[in-house]
Amino acid sequence: MSESSACGNCGEPLAEPANTPLEKRQPCPKCGSTRRNFSVEMRASIKVSASVNVEVITYPKASLTITQGLVGQEHFNIAIVTSHMACEVAAERAFDAAYAAKKLEPLTA
Repeated sequence: MSESSACGNCGEPLAEPANTPLEKRQPCPKCGSTRRNFSVEMRASIKVSASVNVEVITYPKASLTITQGLVGQEHFNIAIVTSHMACEVAAERAFDAAYAAKKLEPLTA
């Protein structure tokens, strides 16, 4: 924090402390005025940081979570279909990734 004072009439910078009583102020050497302008400068900084954790849930994983709920509700037939669908999607994605890694064209129907 820094403080400064200047003549309130002509703006001449003064070395006089800001808490000098009016009756003890020395006249401005430039214009003779005892009026004063005081300024105080303060600086502060704020640092903000944040982090976010994201979990990507794949379609097969979401399907298997739904399958678990269906089994819990004893909807076994639809649970089997849903789990097969999850496996098919996971297998297709695994083959696509393997073909891409080997720079092969994927099989198409």
